[in-house]
Amino acid sequence: MANAGDKIKDIMNVHVIKVLTSTDQEEVAKILQELELLQD
Repeated sequence: MANAGDKIKDIMNVHVIKVLTSTDQEEVAKILQELELLQD
C-alpha cells in the first residue's frame, strides 16, 4: 500500500499489460495467470 506522501512515480508499475477487446477471454486469462495477476 502507498502512504499519503508517496509520489505516483515511486509506486507505479511502468510495465504496461494490454490486450485487445477482440482477444479471446481465455487467452486473456492465460496471460494474466502467466503474469501471476490471476489466482487459481
